Amino acid sequence: MYVPLPIDAITLGQTLPVNVWDPQGKLLLRKGQAIADEQQRHWLSMHQPQVEEAQYRAWT
Repeated sequence: MYVPLPIDAITLGQTLPVNVWDPQGKLLLRKGQAIADEQQRHWLSMHQPQVEEAQYRAWT
């Protein structure tokens, strides 16, 4: 099961501890990638990012 990824949870320049998917199941970002700037964060928010619920709970 997937849950929405709060964009505020992403720290610019810090690697992501989870894979990020769109609602159709397309991988947007792999675990270990980083969002470099606000433009990338905005792009991600436009694609309704989601993460696996278990991974999100482990992350937070």
